[in-house]
Amino acid sequence: MAESIKKRYLATSFAQSAFEDLPDGGLIVRDVPLLRSGQWTDSAVGTPLFYPLETLRKYATNWAANPYWNRHSGGSPHAITDKIADIVNPRFQEDGIYADLKYHGATTQSQDAIKYLKYASKNGIEVFSSVEHSGEEEYNAAERRMDAKTLVFFGAAMVNRGACQTCQIPRVNEEKTLADSVAGYVPPNPPDYGIAPESQAWSALNLSDFTSGTWESMTETEQRDTAKHYAYAGSLDTFGALKLPHHDKSGAVVWAGVAAAYASLQGARGGVKIPDDIRPEVEAHILAHYADFDKDTPSKELETKMTEEMELRVKTLSDKLDALTGAVQTLVEEKQAKALEASAEAKKKELSDAVAAQTRALMDRIDALEKDTTPTTGTKPAVKELGDPINAGYTYAKDGVIRSA
Repeated sequence: MAESIKKRYLATSFAQSAFEDLPDGGLIVRDVPLLRSGQWTDSAVGTPLFYPLETLRKYATNWAANPYWNRHSGGSPHAITDKIADIVNPRFQEDGIYADLKYHGATTQSQDAIKYLKYASKNGIEVFSSVEHSGEEEYNAAERRMDAKTLVFFGAAMVNRGACQTCQIPRVNEEKTLADSVAGYVPPNPPDYGIAPESQAWSALNLSDFTSGTWESMTETEQRDTAKHYAYAGSLDTFGALKLPHHDKSGAVVWAGVAAAYASLQGARGGVKIPDDIRPEVEAHILAHYADFDKDTPSKELETKMTEEMELRVKTLSDKLDALTGAVQTLVEEKQAKALEASAEAKKKELSDAVAAQTRALMDRIDALEKDTTPTTGTKPAVKELGDPINAGYTYAKDGVIRSA
């Protein structure tokens, strides 16, 4: 069940950002990641929340307002001079929500922010962007975590510490910083990478695909460019630290390579060892390529399959219910027919019994009448007649004629 909506301030860093000076003294910082897929803990609510790739894709452009502040409001309204830039062209790409930041340079605070960003870029100092959002949060029982279900954005602020370690301003030095960490990092895609035909065969990349020399003979820039063909770089110390290739040597993404990388991440062919704290970002990077080939992610496929199975089960149960209802109706009709038949038989028997009773009564009456009645005509009078006093003076002749005594 979705819980109540909470407003979160989630800090993320800039990613491979490019600076472009404007004639009026402003600055555009391009390709800034505002929110990447993964589990982050914000500064407002203070609890972890997982941001699924599909949720970021769906709500990437759902912005109620797009100001970029020099700080969060902290419970008090912003002054107009706190706005140092505008968030321009928010969009979904790669593994999260990106946008361009347009610093107007019209106030001291905006000018100071521009100067500091350039200073930070030159000296490898991390600066973060803290996006403000709210939305529904839902408990994921299978993963035992809270997931972002919907998102609506209200702007962002420039801060010095982020919830997402890979979303900082600027990202010029991000890859080196992350490559030096224990967890490694997720390299960005090759610039302007192409999409290979879906039927293109896939084979693992070799060092010889990138250089005729050794890994150590390559410059750091060349090593980073090579890492962009992979979904995970444990470090830049060895070529073997690069894992899950899915771009061919030209930079084009290959569907068979994407599928193989995802399968390996799920444990196929022995799997691949990746620290748990960065695994969600690696998976998000791979799954982002499914859209390149207009394919549903495995989770979407599973959801579709489960929905189809559920619909089939519902239909099967519905058919069984219809059949059972029909059988019950037939039994009811048969029972009603038998009841009517039994009732008719009962009435028929009742009528027959009545007729028989009346017949017996009539016959009994006839018998009684026959016993009580003395015949007065004929050649042989009844004995009763001879016994009557009135006939005492008469005798019967042999020929049947009555004579006087």
